[in-house]
Amino acid sequence: MEENTEKIQTKQTTENTQNREKKDYRNLILLLAICFSFNLFIFAPFESYIANAGKFWFGPVIFVPAFILMFLISTAICFAICRFLPKKVKWISVALIFAMTLGFYIQGNFLASGYPLLDGEEIPWHKLTSKGIVSIIVWVIIMAICFVLMFLKKNIFKNVVKVLSALILTIQIITLTFLCFTTEMPFGEKTYLSIVEEFNLSSEENIIVFVADTFEAGHMERAINEFPELKEQLKDFTFFKNTTGVGPFTYLSMVTFLSNEIFPVGKGYYAGLRESIDKSTFYEEMHEVGYDVNYYTESGFIHGKCKDKVDNLEIAESSFNIKA
Repeated sequence: MEENTEKIQTKQTTENTQNREKKDYRNLILLLAICFSFNLFIFAPFESYIANAGKFWFGPVIFVPAFILMFLISTAICFAICRFLPKKVKWISVALIFAMTLGFYIQGNFLASGYPLLDGEEIPWHKLTSKGIVSIIVWVIIMAICFVLMFLKKNIFKNVVKVLSALILTIQIITLTFLCFTTEMPFGEKTYLSIVEEFNLSSEENIIVFVADTFEAGHMERAINEFPELKEQLKDFTFFKNTTGVGPFTYLSMVTFLSNEIFPVGKGYYAGLRESIDKSTFYEEMHEVGYDVNYYTESGFIHGKCKDKVDNLEIAESSFNIKA
C-alpha cells in the first residue's frame, strides 16, 4: 500500500511539474510573441510617425487598424510556431525569434542613426560601409549568444528571454505613451487646399505667384550653370540672388512663408505653426488691400486654424480637388 501511495504521489508530482513547465513555456512564448510583434508593427511605425507628425497631412487613425491587425496576426503566428512545432524545433524557434527581437530593437534604436537624409543629394554609400559591417557583426553576436545560451544553459536562457522581453515591451509602451502626450499630431484634421481656382486670374487680370521651398540662391545659380537652357524656360520668373532659406527643412520654411514669423525653437510642427499663425498679421494685411491668399502645396503644411485666413482652405467633405 505504501509503495502504491508513493508511486501515486510521485506521478502527481511529475504531472504537476510538467503542467507547470508547460504553463511557464506558454507564458514565455506568448510574452516573446507579443514583444516581437509589438516592436515591428506597433512601436516602429508609430514612433516614426509621431517623430515626424508635422510632415504628415493625415492623422494616425488612417493606418492604426492595419498595423493593429498585423500585430495580432504576427503574434498569433509566432505563438503557433513556438507552440506546435516538434519539441526539438520549438526552442530553436524561440531562440531565433528572441534574437530577431533583440536585433531589431538594437538596430532601430542604436544603429540606425548617422545616415544622411534622402533630400535628393547624392549619398556617398562607399563611406557608410563601416556602418553596415558593424550592424552585421552585432547581429551575428546576438544570434550566437542566443543559440549558445539556448543549447547550453536553457534555464538561464528562459530567464533572459522573460526579463528582456518584458523590459523591451515596457520601455516601448512608456516611450509611445510619452510621445503621444507630448507631441501634437494632426488628429481629426479634415481640411484641404482646393485647386479649383489654381489657374484663374484676379478681377484685375493679374496674379502674384511665390515659389518657395527652403530655397537658397546658390542652388539656383548652380542649376543655371549646369543647365543653361533653364534661363530660357524661367525667363518670366524673378530671381533674387541674395535669397536664403530660414530652415533646413521644407516644413520649417513653410511656417515663415505662411505667417511671416520665424518658427519658434523647440516646438513641434503643428504647435509652432499655430503659435506663428496667432502672432501673424500677414493675412489681414493681404485681405485689407484686396488680395485673396491661396496656397497650392501639401495640405500637411496648413493647420485647420488657418481656415479664416487662407481662402482656398476648405473643410474636407469629399476627396475632390485635394492638393496633397
